[in-house]
Amino acid sequence: MAAKTAGDVLDELTARGLAGENEAAAKSYISQAADEIRGYCGLPEGSSLPAGLFYAWVEVSSRLIASGGSGAAAGVVAGAVSSITEGDTTIQFGGSSQGAGAGGAGWALDGCRAVLNRYRRMAW
Repeated sequence: MAAKTAGDVLDELTARGLAGENEAAAKSYISQAADEIRGYCGLPEGSSLPAGLFYAWVEVSSRLIASGGSGAAAGVVAGAVSSITEGDTTIQFGGSSQGAGAGGAGWALDGCRAVLNRYRRMAW
């Protein structure tokens, strides 16, 4: 099976009705999803994703498109601060926490980690 492209992901998202109205924005989210997957799996920057990651790529892309880049979907917690720790920069908001290294689009990978872990490599 040949490696899939961003165009294949866009076609799949369109077929599922998940691409949204703005094709340029969808392509941007697809590119971001590919970068997140490469980073998580330890794949070289700019490399093509293996065909076995196609549906994970579609899923991560659809989550990014659905969130529209909103901070709430990315795990940023709004509400009253319950505690602050300066040592390793931990802030707690009403029972949830947001550490210094948290954030980004890692939340979009959550539903696909079982598939992604099969392709994960150690990076030096």
